[in-house]
Amino acid sequence: MITSAFLAASKVFPVILLILLGNLLQRIQFIKEETVAELKKIVVSLSLPALLFMAFAEIRFESRFLLVFIAVFGVCLLMLVFGNLLSSLLRFDNVYFQRFSVVLKRV
Repeated sequence: MITSAFLAASKVFPVILLILLGNLLQRIQFIKEETVAELKKIVVSLSLPALLFMAFAEIRFESRFLLVFIAVFGVCLLMLVFGNLLSSLLRFDNVYFQRFSVVLKRV
């Protein structure tokens, strides 16, 4: 029990430390707003996909998890269709939702 808590803390602590460091650097204005925008591009376009690739490369897929994968995918698809129908009924106009509705209309 205690070892699992230490294991979890050892995984979470570096992330919290980076968040606090970023907050400190922003408060003392060490990093400019333009730099933050460029760093976000690097993280989203390069670092995050590489991290996801490395994480998924180490996963061992088991047949017992297939049902969970299908259920999650089905619920997400159902909510997307339900949201699209609800937005058309309520005439809900949102910039972010239009991107998803375009994908559904192409299918």
